[in-house]
Amino acid sequence: MSFAPKNVAILGQNKAVSPHALVSYRVNKSLHGPEIFEEIAIGQTVGAWDERHVSAEILGQQVAKVMSIRESDDSLEATLAFPFALWSGDLSWLLTLIFGKMSFYKGVTLAALEFEKGCLSHGLVAGPQTSIESIRKRVGVHSNSPLLMGILKPKCCDVCPSSRRPLRGGRRCGCAPRQRR
Repeated sequence: MSFAPKNVAILGQNKAVSPHALVSYRVNKSLHGPEIFEEIAIGQTVGAWDERHVSAEILGQQVAKVMSIRESDDSLEATLAFPFALWSGDLSWLLTLIFGKMSFYKGVTLAALEFEKGCLSHGLVAGPQTSIESIRKRVGVHSNSPLLMGILKPKCCDVCPSSRRPLRGGRRCGCAPRQRR
């Protein structure tokens, strides 16, 4: 399959050495062409589409890379590599990163998730601190409908250096002094 992206930063041969989460997406060929994988690679990571909005350095380092695209009779499947630096071992961030916005797209399926050697050996992998059932109980919602759908870009907000939790509304967490930019 021939695919010429608008931004070559997403191509797999530009993949950095750091470990990556390898994510396979399957799309319905009647709804999307291979360009959807470029949209996923850029939109799910840095959220900007070209160098007019994001520097070439950021695009090169922090954008997911399209490693392969395969075609079948009715679908396209691609494997994208999401750098560890984007999700820093936090599985909640990774899940939001790999499927946040894409969950709204008709005909796009998250098909597989694998981890390169080193992703899980950093000793930093952290999952959710509470279950969906306890959140539903706390807020008083007991149906199976979604509670909230938000698209978070993990590297686009201030994060507490010790707890790795997002800082909201410009507040400081008290764990470490805030550095000026």
